[in-house]
Amino acid sequence: MTAQQRTPPRPTKSACPFHDLSDNKGLLTQGYLFAGKLRRKHGTAGTDRPLWLRLLGTPSLLVRGDEGVRLFYDDTKVKREDAMPLAIRGSLFGKGSVHGLDDEAHRHRKATFVRVCYDDVQVERIKPMVEAELREALQRWRKHPDSVYDSTIVAYGRAAMRWAGIEGRDAELDVQARRLGTIVEGFAHVDMDHLRAWRDRSLTDRWCAQVIREQRESKRAAAPGTSLY
Repeated sequence: MTAQQRTPPRPTKSACPFHDLSDNKGLLTQGYLFAGKLRRKHGTAGTDRPLWLRLLGTPSLLVRGDEGVRLFYDDTKVKREDAMPLAIRGSLFGKGSVHGLDDEAHRHRKATFVRVCYDDVQVERIKPMVEAELREALQRWRKHPDSVYDSTIVAYGRAAMRWAGIEGRDAELDVQARRLGTIVEGFAHVDMDHLRAWRDRSLTDRWCAQVIREQRESKRAAAPGTSLY
């Protein structure tokens, strides 16, 4: 987790021995493993000590633990808009996502997601959907062996879309589920997966916009209590 402060104090060498640390290659090639590896390399793996470094030419602070979380969510110190590199935010989150909003816009959007996604009733509602899709995947494997990873993308994708109120043929939902998998798998990579992630982000956004239009025009009938409804 990195936080780009609006007015970051520039630490001195004596106060912060890591302020000149730069590891762009590690960030791009290691992904989620980057922070842990960096901490182990500099002997801070067992602590919550923040690390100053430069990422993509920008002064950044690597934080974790309770204090780090409080800093990250402090609106007076942290700015989200454009803080995340385009290579990540563009394909993974898309334009206008909650991850790039600040202040009241961020709080309002986040509260909407929390209300829709983290309500106990909603969590209980998706459980049997996931179980049913995974059981169906197991049945398919008996005739057509497949990758557990690829099958799980389809199973969780179908369940999530139907939980959200998006109904459709399995074949249609499978296409979109695989696109979502590509988006998550390919963001921030320096290879063809990244280009495929951008492509599928664009296709996904267009598909979602079409689904919402159809719901508003009464061409779809999402069930009450779902996200689409």
